[in-house]
This record gives sequence, structure tokens and C-alpha cells, in this order.
Amino acid sequence: QAPFQDFKSMLNTFVGRRAGRPPTKGEVHYAASLDDAGGHWCVVSSPELLMQEYMNAQAAPNKKEAEQGAAQAALEAEFPEAAQPGGNYAGGAGKGGGGAKRKAVSLDDGSKTRLNHFAQLLLARPVVKGDIKYESQNFDGQYVSTVWIPDYDPSSGYEGAPAADVKEAEKNAAASACMALEEVVAPLEEELKVKRARKAEEKKELRAMQQAAAEEQS
Repeated sequence: QAPFQDFKSMLNTFVGRRAGRPPTKGEVHYAASLDDAGGHWCVVSSPELLMQEYMNAQAAPNKKEAEQGAAQAALEAEFPEAAQPGGNYAGGAGKGGGGAKRKAVSLDDGSKTRLNHFAQLLLARPVVKGDIKYESQNFDGQYVSTVWIPDYDPSSGYEGAPAADVKEAEKNAAASACMALEEVVAPLEEELKVKRARKAEEKKELRAMQQAAAEEQS
């Protein structure tokens, strides 16, 4: 079994680092829902700390994992350095940790999460269930998956390399889609970075004005 990766704590760490302060309770909000098939979905949002909303890339078996998946999607999109060497989260004590640091963990399987981010940029809105569709077929014991983003381009499907199971085949399809859409998404990501920098500067100026006003009143 893969070790537990606390993406929610990682997200809190990175948004706090960017904002220059730790997030307050409830400032990073998780809204969970259950689909008709029993799959759990979650959207994470924070008007002050995140540029947009993010949702887990695939249905989760429970609310806890859905929240972790949403946090991972936000990390992949806004803090890609979290997945780079030296960018792993190694701070904060876990339950019963007695103040001990967690072992460093890194983001796993970025293809489906990154495609989720690509879809949000292409659709200019948070992704909802059904925005990204996968179809898998078995060919002589090997699975091949194709993925579509119907509301962006219903005629274009992206086929991945064969894999031993459906889960891996879907990852491969997502990777193929990301490669194909990279040039389309690149300018949208640059635009997002500019908006993020502008928003951060506006917040900085507002804090400076509030501090100056508080000093005048004291």
C-alpha cells in the first residue's frame, strides 16, 4: 500500500509561504459531493489564496481521499515546484507525531491531475464531473484508453499507450492529451501567472495601506 501523502497540509504550507502568513481556519475551503455511482468529489477554493477552484482528477472512494485529490490538483496547478527535487513538504507533525517531522513526500501521477488543470484553463471554469471522459478497451490483455474534453473539442480524442490495467491506461491517455494540448495551454498558463502576480501585488498594497492607516490611528 502506498504511503499516505497529506496534500492538504502541503497545500496549506505552500499557500502560506506565498502569502507570507499561515492560512486561517476555513480560509482554504473544501466542498465535497457524492455522485450517483457512489464516487466522492471535492472542490477546493480560497478567494484570497488560490487563483481558482480545483477538483480531484477522478472519483475517490471516500470524502477524505477526495479532499486530498483536490488539494493535489491545486498543488499541481499553482505550485509545480512542489513536485521538484527540494520542493517536497517535510514540515509539520502528523497525528501522534509528537512534533516529529513528516518524511518528505512528492506529488504522484501528475498526468490526470495536470489534464484536469488543462481542462480548467481551456474551459475557463472549474472542471465538473463529465468534463473529462475516458474510454478503455482491452486488446489481447492490454488496455488502451482514449480521453476527451467534450465541451472544448468533442471531435478530438487522445489515445494513450497500452497498459496492463485500466488505471494505467487512463494515465497514459491523459499524458498524451497533455502533450498534444501543451502549446494551446501554455499562453493560458502565462496569463494565469500574470493574474496571480497582479493579485498578489494588489494584496500587498492593500496590506500596506491597512498597516499605514492603523499606525496613524495609534
